[in-house]
Amino acid sequence: DDSVSENSDGSDDSGSDDSAGSATVRGSDSSDEITAIADAASEVAEGDAVDIDAKRDGSWEVTLETADGDESEVRVASDGTARVIETEDAGSDDRGPEHVLDADTIDALVKAALSDTPGTVLELDSGDGSTPYDVTVLSADGTTVDLELDQEFTIAARDTDD
Repeated sequence: DDSVSENSDGSDDSGSDDSAGSATVRGSDSSDEITAIADAASEVAEGDAVDIDAKRDGSWEVTLETADGDESEVRVASDGTARVIETEDAGSDDRGPEHVLDADTIDALVKAALSDTPGTVLELDSGDGSTPYDVTVLSADGTTVDLELDQEFTIAARDTDD
């Protein structure tokens, strides 16, 4: 079983130990690559991408949500293969996503985030907070920057972690 469980803080348990002795590249600075990851996830589960999260092992976890509110978690390996790791039927109070991460949105979010904070995108998220989009960037100096973007893809708030 090569599944990776997720901690309550959103990190995974895959660890940073790399048996080959080299660090795994985490995240991406390419909207085309992130769009391909979302597309790979969409090939194995129904719904629209609402969250795309880079994992320490070089894979990505993509959350897809249907118009009815059903959710699927899909793991996309670094070679592009995708598999469903969890599905959840919508509850009576669930509804479909307000904002989705389609190709145009991913491109606009990546451009805005990396123009503000050069580095690699670790996560794109839509819909849960006070702004429609959140992007997490790992900067070249190793700091993690959480950016909140509004509907026009303008940076509305920033939080930097060391």
